[in-house]
Amino acid sequence: MARVMSKALGLTGKLLGAVALLLAAGACPVLGAEGVYRCGVMLLAAGGCALLALWAGLHLPWARCSLRRLWLAGLHLSLVLLLVGVGLDAAGELRCPFLLPADGRSELSSVLRPDNRREPLGMSLCLESFEVQRYASAGAPVKDYRARCRVTPEGAAPFTAELTVNRPLDCAGWRISLLDYRRYRGQTLVRLQARRSPGRLVVRAGLVGTMLFSCLWCWWPKRKEVAPC
Repeated sequence: MARVMSKALGLTGKLLGAVALLLAAGACPVLGAEGVYRCGVMLLAAGGCALLALWAGLHLPWARCSLRRLWLAGLHLSLVLLLVGVGLDAAGELRCPFLLPADGRSELSSVLRPDNRREPLGMSLCLESFEVQRYASAGAPVKDYRARCRVTPEGAAPFTAELTVNRPLDCAGWRISLLDYRRYRGQTLVRLQARRSPGRLVVRAGLVGTMLFSCLWCWWPKRKEVAPC
């Protein structure tokens, strides 16, 4: 069984290496990141990894294994969880960019889907202010964007939050991200993105499990007296 587990882990590692190559190819100037990440080859490789990891984890004789082997099984099952989350995102993720004036009055409660249908957010957004931060030197480039946002979830009290490029807002099942801005007729229009990702929590759980069980499997002391599975 140890040999079977080792072979399964080796095949899974090779497929993960192929996935890593595809991720590196995300900067392809022809297809672009979206074209590479969502291509059939990527989904096929992810599905192959998940099936191999699940097969290896389920065929482990749990009752007769050492803790180190159990960490290895946990690593396999964490990979399954990770790739299931990726599949959920590939099938049901929704990204809707939109523009919102930073005037403290305009409110947005729905976004336009890629198929030109309106999608309710379950909350209303209003940008109270927007600030462009630059470095101290003269003529320096932009350092960061900051937007003060008033959020009113349905059936709940409103609250304020600060959005930056690297700090999105999570509310009502959506992640609101700040992208950039533009000036139009003396008005500041902020470009944001509403993203609904059904597999995000599953992916996070899989990542945490993968890191945890990898460390336990690698660093857990070996015991010579343990009978092989």
